[in-house]
Amino acid sequence: GGVSAILPDGKMRTTDPAGHSETTSLKPSTWFIPHAYYTQKLNDSFSVGVGEFSRFGLGFEYPHDWPGRFNIYEVSLKSASINPNIAWAATDKLSLAVGVEFVYVCLDLKKRAQMGIYPSPNPHLGDIEVDSNIQDAEDVGYGFNVAGHYQFNDQWAVGLHYRSQVRVRAFGDVQYSYEGYEGVPTPGGFPTPKQVYDTAFKDGGAHATVILPDSLAGGISWTPIPELSIDVGATWTRWSMFRGLNIHLPQPIGGSENPKPWSDTWRFTVGVDYEPVARLA
Repeated sequence: GGVSAILPDGKMRTTDPAGHSETTSLKPSTWFIPHAYYTQKLNDSFSVGVGEFSRFGLGFEYPHDWPGRFNIYEVSLKSASINPNIAWAATDKLSLAVGVEFVYVCLDLKKRAQMGIYPSPNPHLGDIEVDSNIQDAEDVGYGFNVAGHYQFNDQWAVGLHYRSQVRVRAFGDVQYSYEGYEGVPTPGGFPTPKQVYDTAFKDGGAHATVILPDSLAGGISWTPIPELSIDVGATWTRWSMFRGLNIHLPQPIGGSENPKPWSDTWRFTVGVDYEPVARLA
C-alpha cells in the first residue's frame, strides 16, 4: 500500500483578438492518490491478486475571471481502478497474467458563458456571464489487461503489459447562476436578462461519454545483489483516440462540444527497490 502526492503547476498564455497577451497561473493544489495491492499464491503454477490504483485523473483551478473562463476555469476528474488478476507460471522463467479492470470515474467541471451568445433581440446582454457547474458526473466502466514476465537469470528480467480502452458514460447534474445584470438596459419590447436566463439556462441532468485510452508498458529489471533491484520502464498511452469531451445538457442549450486534438504520449521511469532487512523493502 502507499500514496502519491501530486502538485500540478503551470501557466497559460492567452492572446485576445486585439493582440494583447496575458499569462495566468494555476491556483496551488495538492492531490493525494492511494494505491494498494494484494497477492496470494494458490500453488506452484497459479497466483491471484487484486490492485487498487488510479490511471486517470486531473484537477486544476484558474481564477474565475481569467481569459479562458469560457472554456473552463475549474475541473476535478477523479478515477479509481479495481483490478483482479490471475497469473500462470508457464515455465520456470515465463509468467503470464490476465485481469479485468473496473474503473470508477467522477467529473466536476466549471466554466462560464456569455448570455449574449444565445439568440435574443436584446443587444445589451453580451457582458452578462452565466456560471455553468457540472457536478458528480459519474460511472463505472470496465476493460481488461494482459501481461508477461520473463526471468532471464538471477539478475535480469523483462516485463510487458497492455491495458485496454475503457468506455464510461458519466451522468450528473448541471446548475447555472448569473451575475452582473444590474443596470443592463432593457429597451421596450426586448426580453430582460432574467427572461433570457429563465428561458435558455435550465438546470437538470447532464451526461458525457468518454473512451479512456489504452496503454502499453514495458520494463527491464537488474538485480546486482539479492537485496537491490534497479528498474527502467516506458509507457505509451494512445491519447490520440480521445477526440473530445462532448457534454449533453438540458434544452434549449442542448450540449457543449470540446474537441481535443491530443497526441500520443510516452512516459519514462527509473526506480530502485532496496530491502535493508527481511520483510521491509
